[in-house]
Amino acid sequence: MGNKEKWLRELKRSMKRREERPVATYVSPAGLKVKPALERRMAHDHLDVLQNIDFTLVAAYRAGDDVDDGVVEAALRAVIQGIEPSDPRAVSLVESLTATREMRADVSDSLWTDALRVVYTSVRRHSRCEAGDTDYLCFAAEFVR
Repeated sequence: MGNKEKWLRELKRSMKRREERPVATYVSPAGLKVKPALERRMAHDHLDVLQNIDFTLVAAYRAGDDVDDGVVEAALRAVIQGIEPSDPRAVSLVESLTATREMRADVSDSLWTDALRVVYTSVRRHSRCEAGDTDYLCFAAEFVR
């Protein structure tokens, strides 16, 4: 058997393995992260809104709801993008964030979304968002009483 036949056989095997793999679901980070100027403006002008969001996240963490940074990231992503998260812990956190949003009727939808994006950016900055990581939640807990 020549090199060409070996190569073709290996190529067919490789293509078959690729077809059998599950399709990766990738959600583009476009529209999720914010620029530093928006972060500064939100921290200066709307710190109360950011604190409301952080309080909701930290409260779930402190309540022992098995919340970690990955769950927080998934919940924030779901709220920002208007999708349903697959993790039940993230679903619970989305419900808590929705309740917090309803209490802040004085805040416009665009301002609320910007605040969520700022918190999302902070989560991604402080954590790898892997299962069990709580770097962001520990960081935020220092500022939430």
